[in-house]
Amino acid sequence: MDRSPRSPQEPLLDKKMQIGIAVQSIALTVAMSYWL
Repeated sequence: MDRSPRSPQEPLLDKKMQIGIAVQSIALTVAMSYWL
């Protein structure tokens, strides 16, 4: 609780988080397609 609240103008998912989600989604899709 030491940090101040997030700015309402700040996006919930920033660019770094969006790239991470996309990479993980692609990796899981590729892994599952080879596994099945």
